Amino acid sequence: MKGKTLILRFAGIDTYAAILVNGQQVGSADNMYLSHEFDITDAVKFDSENTICVYISSASNAARKKKVTAWMSGVDNILEPVASRKAAHCFDGDILPRLVSADIWRNVEIYARKRNPV
Repeated sequence: MKGKTLILRFAGIDTYAAILVNGQQVGSADNMYLSHEFDITDAVKFDSENTICVYISSASNAARKKKVTAWMSGVDNILEPVASRKAAHCFDGDILPRLVSADIWRNVEIYARKRNPV
């Protein structure tokens, strides 16, 4: 892979996550609406098996730690949806009102691209 950069791309992670390749953190995610790309070239072992770990953490707990101003407050003073980049319907519903989703919800891929000489 000389002259190439290896990219690990997540099309959707819901929502807060740390991404590790072979025990080395290569990035993090905090927005379920965006794709996330990480340069994993230095973390990959080309002569052996590799491991990718995605540690997803609680969106509710992360949102509670954020400072939310009065103009951001939601209905019934539920602040989690407005404090995080996560779809509001994921925080409550008719059947499971406090079962907040957390997962990899879209495709994951690894691809190589030419190194940028700049």
